[in-house]
Amino acid sequence: MTKALSIAQFKERLRASPRTKDEYCKNVTRFFTWLDGRAPTDDLAQEFIFAEEKRGLRPSSIAMMANSLRAYWKTSSNGKEILPLNAPKVQLGQPKSHPIEDIYKMMDQVQTPFERVLLTLLYDNGSRISEMMNITLDDIDWENNIIHVVRKGGRHSKAIMPPKSKEALLEWLKARKGKQKRVFMDFSVDYARRVLKRLAKRAGVENFTPHHLRHSTAVHLLDAGIDPRVVQGVLDHTSQATTLNLYGRPHTEDIVAKRPEW
Repeated sequence: MTKALSIAQFKERLRASPRTKDEYCKNVTRFFTWLDGRAPTDDLAQEFIFAEEKRGLRPSSIAMMANSLRAYWKTSSNGKEILPLNAPKVQLGQPKSHPIEDIYKMMDQVQTPFERVLLTLLYDNGSRISEMMNITLDDIDWENNIIHVVRKGGRHSKAIMPPKSKEALLEWLKARKGKQKRVFMDFSVDYARRVLKRLAKRAGVENFTPHHLRHSTAVHLLDAGIDPRVVQGVLDHTSQATTLNLYGRPHTEDIVAKRPEW
């Protein structure tokens, strides 16, 4: 490492949510305590990860530790140095997800603007179906391509609105019969679930529930190499550990690839 930052400097420069900053700083502090005055090097960082593994930490915790050190190396070098760590892989968790091919199949079977907007929104931004079904026209920021949503527990947040979602929303608003502020009018969450389940059945996608779209979004993004911090933001998890525990391993290199086009 060219120049080591203090923990305070690292926290100030790190681009992440406050909670992620706290987690990363706690892990890097633990690393420096373990160093006991030695200068941080790539080899010592790897030795530390192996030591934590021997200590019996869960794979997800070690993955988070490795992510913290990678972020510290990258931040300290202004993005010029990547820490080549070997960390244990975290196997995909229990949440059911579908391959991208199933999403294609469902999109090919769409028959109405309502089906299209439901499928597109839920897969594009990883929101829960109840969160999307309750949005109003005032919640949509067309200029900045975001949707203001009320998350589980009543927490207010923002969901992304990529081009496909924006197009599907505009199509739905033009086609719907009614002028209510609620985007999906009087349609209930249960009704929306039934619509998507029928769509999955037509497409031959088995064992489907709408919540699987959220899981699929997470898995596809992580598999494509998107930084777990970004996936955490998309899903609006309060902790990155939640994202990793549920959906899988972080990649060891700094990848900027995107998930497959759909």
